[in-house]
Amino acid sequence: MYCKDNDFSKNPKIQKYRKTLKDYENGKANYKAVNEIYQDVKTWDYKPSINELLTDIKGSNKPYVPKESQNYIKKIISLAMMNNDNFMKTNENKLLNRGNNSSLVRVDVGGGMLLKNIANLSGITPDKLKQLNPHIKTGETPPNENNSTQIYIPSSKLTEYNENKKNVKNNSGSETSLEPKAAKEMKNIKDDVENTQSDYVKKYVVQKGDNLYKIAKENGTTMAKLMKDNNMKTNKVKPGDKIAIQIK
Repeated sequence: MYCKDNDFSKNPKIQKYRKTLKDYENGKANYKAVNEIYQDVKTWDYKPSINELLTDIKGSNKPYVPKESQNYIKKIISLAMMNNDNFMKTNENKLLNRGNNSSLVRVDVGGGMLLKNIANLSGITPDKLKQLNPHIKTGETPPNENNSTQIYIPSSKLTEYNENKKNVKNNSGSETSLEPKAAKEMKNIKDDVENTQSDYVKKYVVQKGDNLYKIAKENGTTMAKLMKDNNMKTNKVKPGDKIAIQIK
């Protein structure tokens, strides 16, 4: 393009460069030769437009940028935009819809909460919640030392989620404050909500030489609580067993 614009077709250097590029195109020249040309050409006072870069080279069927790369230019730009925190955190941003008709909002929950309980609080199905949160790989939120796991729910369900969460935390035993589906698992939901008030729930893998008393003492809790939280019928543990420990 530079040669064409400046009528350098008879310049010996340009002719040499063209021959080298042609040889490279036919597999007769190595990358080092092309790189030497690039190091020289990049110092020239010439800035081609993107449209020029996407047009075919005269006398060749190959474009400067391969067709496959051209097709991904928009995707590359989109990914760069999504990498901008402010862009992604803007509530009205349509990219947060993730294919749904309504936008999503983020709620922070504690570690070790069952997704089905969060779904019940939100008034949506567990499958729908999993679809909106592909970063959660299991049926519960992972243990999180920062006491915060981000979950996305439909913005239209935020009020219902907050009300149900408040009702569960304030409820002393009655199961009438939630919708029927959520009320059936009132106890489990209440346990999970209470867990969000602690720092986090960590999973401990039993090591050789461990016993339940030692594990409880090292983590500032009691054997009775560990047995209750993990539905254990005896206090016996063996290497490889996983124990959930609620850290206050």
